Amino acid sequence: MTENLTVHKAQGEVTLNHLYAYMCLHISFRCGVLLFICAWVCQNLLSDKRIGSTLSFFLAAKESYGIQLSQIMKKKLISLVVLFCSTFFAVSYVHAKPNKLLATPETAKIYIDGNYVGDGMYPIKFQGTDFFNVKVEAPGYVTKQLRVYKADSRKVISVDLRKDDSLEGSVATELANKYFTIQCRDGLDEATAWKVLSSVLLNYFDEVKTADKSSGFMNTAWTTQTFPMAEVKVRTMVQIKQVINEGLAYQIKISSEFAPIDTYGEQGYRQWSRVLKKYEPLINEMQQRLGGK
Repeated sequence: MTENLTVHKAQGEVTLNHLYAYMCLHISFRCGVLLFICAWVCQNLLSDKRIGSTLSFFLAAKESYGIQLSQIMKKKLISLVVLFCSTFFAVSYVHAKPNKLLATPETAKIYIDGNYVGDGMYPIKFQGTDFFNVKVEAPGYVTKQLRVYKADSRKVISVDLRKDDSLEGSVATELANKYFTIQCRDGLDEATAWKVLSSVLLNYFDEVKTADKSSGFMNTAWTTQTFPMAEVKVRTMVQIKQVINEGLAYQIKISSEFAPIDTYGEQGYRQWSRVLKKYEPLINEMQQRLGGK
């Protein structure tokens, strides 16, 4: 746990350093553009030939037409200011396009149009397209998919993943959706074993849907729990059947399935290789009460 936290911190420092370097480069670029414009203006205004011809024009205009020199200079300066502002805002507009995608957590994997491009951060580059599809995923978090457009005015697009509450509320197990056998201990008769099975099930479920002692079959109804953060719902059912010709033994299966939260009816459910944490102790309790000495 400590080693993982150290790695995350180092990655965070690298990301911040990259961001600081990028900001410095961006500011230097703008300053360079402004200096270039100023130099160009000064060169054109202060060259000997042009300033001489310009002053001669102004003086002739004043003597012949009574035009005030200050008015002409004012128009000239206004034109230069308009040129300066137009260029500045044009440069700002070009660099206002999205240029960075930041994902949280920093270990999140970023995919662009299905191709893996890095963890935590990706410098956005549009080449011959107006948009691309983004997928961000990380273990323990809900995968997020979005589309980024070239016309997006944000300089940094942040993608914050949410914790997957369905994973936090469950455990992975190889026993999900499979029958496992519990061999009853010596001296335990069928009637007592049946009562133990019923008692254990009622500790975890509100009711037993079917209990046919003659055939040795028992099952619960489906119980459903929703997980709004992951936008899924999980349903669970337990089935028990007596094993023939193996002494007194029972096969037990915990069926666990999940589906999108807006699914209706039976369609959309798929088997899940996890069991909700509240049902996990059921397996151990049955093994202890039926098979334990």
